[in-house]
Amino acid sequence: MKFKVCDDEIFGVFVVKNSNIQFRRTLNHKSIFVGLNEYQKHINIYQRPILIVTESPHVDEFVVNGLKDLTTGLPVNSRPVNGFSGSKIEEYGLYILQKLSITLPDGLYPLVVINALQEQCSEGQNPKRLRTRNFIKLWPNRMDYFERRIQNWNPIAIINACTAGDFYLKADSGELTMKGAVDGTNRSVFNRNFRELLEKEFQYVETQRLDNTETPLIFMGDISLSGLVMYVIDFVYNNTETLIYKTSHPSAWRNKAPYVGRYNRNLYYFKKYEL
Repeated sequence: MKFKVCDDEIFGVFVVKNSNIQFRRTLNHKSIFVGLNEYQKHINIYQRPILIVTESPHVDEFVVNGLKDLTTGLPVNSRPVNGFSGSKIEEYGLYILQKLSITLPDGLYPLVVINALQEQCSEGQNPKRLRTRNFIKLWPNRMDYFERRIQNWNPIAIINACTAGDFYLKADSGELTMKGAVDGTNRSVFNRNFRELLEKEFQYVETQRLDNTETPLIFMGDISLSGLVMYVIDFVYNNTETLIYKTSHPSAWRNKAPYVGRYNRNLYYFKKYEL
């Protein structure tokens, strides 16, 4: 199947001058898309960026009108975190920067938003139907591309804002139910359901070592979509100057400021078993 895709974009810029910090959206952002090509073209005027990573585009990301790429002038049919998620990032942009506890010299610091998978894993339907299943299906062959993309930006800090990945459970008949994998705040229920999804639908079983498995899944912190993404982020930037943080998905920042903090580095390995 061919998925809709959504490229990475400079969402806004932190302007630092005389210890004063302001956050502003990119110029004419309602009609202009500012991608990696524009950043590289004018890299001499920017400081290193700050990245926010979500898991994959859904519906609002493709609801654009008259949008053009700043560098090429060509039409653009999607942009990351368009809609409610983007409004929350704009609202809490300065707050997030403050939580990073870093001192920035005067300059322009791009805030970049990217999807770990640029493909629309939800296929435009309720995310609990297809999003998590398609993400797991695509991830082994796309994680290297995600790794290269975050290396291209060389950020000061990178924030994993991916969702855990709620999904509808399947009945014994194989039909989807309307019951989600998340049961309130009981994380252990979700963990059990996610493990069962990996094993029953994708033939992945937890192991202590990979033994040269061709398409492993490696999670960091927790067994979820966020954990898959965190492993790659940590692999790229652990032991470098880039700061790594974790937060919830922007769609969850409804009534209060988001938690932005460190993460645990526990690893969980899954490999395909023989049918």
